[in-house]
Amino acid sequence: MKCKVQLYVAGKVFDEIVHARDYQEARQVALARNPNAKVIGVTAVFENNNSNSSSSSSNYSSSSGGSSSSSSGSGEGLLGLAVIIGAIWALMSFLPLILMGLGGWFGAWAGNKTGKVSLALILSLLAGGFGYYQGDQWQQEWNKTDVEEVQFNG
Repeated sequence: MKCKVQLYVAGKVFDEIVHARDYQEARQVALARNPNAKVIGVTAVFENNNSNSSSSSSNYSSSSGGSSSSSSGSGEGLLGLAVIIGAIWALMSFLPLILMGLGGWFGAWAGNKTGKVSLALILSLLAGGFGYYQGDQWQQEWNKTDVEEVQFNG
């Protein structure tokens, strides 16, 4: 099979195309050609019959150290920003339920430390209820709008 072996030497990352029986043999052939290199990864390469471009499949990464420099677009940055904004929205929208779950878990954990199931259930319900109440209070405070009503007497 045809393999692309990514190698690292003196701060540079480059590819070596080799023909080998498996990934391990591709790695050995590439290192024989470049004895001072470190293998970053080995990928099988399949040629497309419709065009001269090739695509890769079935990635195999080596466990040797090294760094790879890759340039990617701002799509990853926008995706990360969207995830952060979504997490903040979810936290603010579901805060009472989140705190209820955390309070219930804490109450159950504290009750289980005593070994009594009834105490664990009671503490779980109380802590969960308090968590829901406190989360609801915080949510109402965040959503509060300070609008002053003004009447015009003319």
